Amino acid sequence: MDKSKFQALDGLVTEVDADGPPTPEQAEQQAREAQALDGAQQWATVAQGIGSLFSLIAPELRSVYTPDACQQWGQAMQPVAEKHGWNSPTNLPEFGLFMVSLGLGVPTFLVLRERIKELKRERQAAEPAPAPDAGGPGLAGAVDGQ
Repeated sequence: MDKSKFQALDGLVTEVDADGPPTPEQAEQQAREAQALDGAQQWATVAQGIGSLFSLIAPELRSVYTPDACQQWGQAMQPVAEKHGWNSPTNLPEFGLFMVSLGLGVPTFLVLRERIKELKRERQAAEPAPAPDAGGPGLAGAVDGQ
């Protein structure tokens, strides 16, 4: 057989393979890649939640916890989680509840703390200055010659 005939068919075979359905191995690889991307996105959401929480306390951290930075962290976290057999964050509803609760609780705490301080300052400003002690020695005793 002439090798050139086989080489001519090589391009046709590659084209048919590319247009046809994926092989079981290709399908499995695509599924693993999709799962890894999904897991990375889920872990990135964890970093975004933590960043949002920290940004409530320190707004300058918003420039640190960017969507790109959180996505990079999620992509780095996914293989570690897979290696150790950790579930994805979506399998931990308690974690989601905790993050949402902190998202509500921290701003509430900060606002209430400032409001209490403000009320104390207003109360102190409204109170008259304490009168000098009339019973002890002072100016009144000096006038009496004591």
